[in-house]
Amino acid sequence: TLFSSLIRYLKLFVHLSHLFYFFACITKIWKTFSLEFCEEKFMERVAQTPTHYHPAWSAYHPLLSPPRGSV
Repeated sequence: TLFSSLIRYLKLFVHLSHLFYFFACITKIWKTFSLEFCEEKFMERVAQTPTHYHPAWSAYHPLLSPPRGSV
């Protein structure tokens, strides 16, 4: 239906915004902070988005997979 496809696109947009944030973090402050710092901030941001954990999406990018036992 139209509603379910709208939700799907909304989730995709949220995922892309997380990825954009992560890569912006890497490129902007790579001289000052390590990759681990960016990953930590990225996961904090992801944790604030309950709809983020989508099984199909997690398969594409291991960083986006939820920690075991958190779902």
